[in-house]
Amino acid sequence: MCKLKSPEVQYRHKEDPDPVLFTGSKLVKWNLFQRRFIRSFEGKFTWAVLSIYGGDFRCTSEHDYTTFCQNLAGSLRDAGITEGKRYSPPDGKDLLRLSSNPIDEIQARLEYIKKKWGVSILIVLLPGKSAENYQAVKRTADMNSLPTICVAAYRTGKIQTSSAFTANLVMKANLKLSGDTLNHTTTSLFAREDSKRPPVLTMKTMILGLDVVSARNILVNSLLRFIDPPPSCRCHEESS
Repeated sequence: MCKLKSPEVQYRHKEDPDPVLFTGSKLVKWNLFQRRFIRSFEGKFTWAVLSIYGGDFRCTSEHDYTTFCQNLAGSLRDAGITEGKRYSPPDGKDLLRLSSNPIDEIQARLEYIKKKWGVSILIVLLPGKSAENYQAVKRTADMNSLPTICVAAYRTGKIQTSSAFTANLVMKANLKLSGDTLNHTTTSLFAREDSKRPPVLTMKTMILGLDVVSARNILVNSLLRFIDPPPSCRCHEESS
């Protein structure tokens, strides 16, 4: 497997038309606060948040839930995604308490959300880092064509609510809302001269998996990971 060099990743600032460039292998955390993407989603859409809890995991507090939703809405606007509207169900179905059959309960609720809520994307607050719960969400959502973003909560129900955190979620949402969106570009991928491109990109190449942005490691180190993931690989997109 060929490991590429650290990429140079471009975003656009909220008020500056010139690209903002992030580069270097020592950057360990993205801060996308008030950054616009290269091409943001421009259509109207509806989003919602589902909070799941149960067992030893408490429900996320109303204060944290409200703050999270407010900051997520703000991060969407900062990124240039201005036509998003939050759906708040009148029947209180945005909470799900797991009991004896968590997988079946998650499946039933997501199928209900797909039929009744009419949302374009769903953010799911999961109790901890259970791979089973995560897989149940993703499997059911994929089968019902419901884009989802998962966030892992602490045992106390606490979740990250900062604008910096929700801005990173918006990076994922922008790609899931449409196939025409573009978060970032890497300068080496678009270099016209072969001498300025990584050797693996100077020939006819099929890249099956490429992760150029990661909260923990900017290095491109996950080629083919989705085909043969390492045993220690965390499946959560965002975790606390």
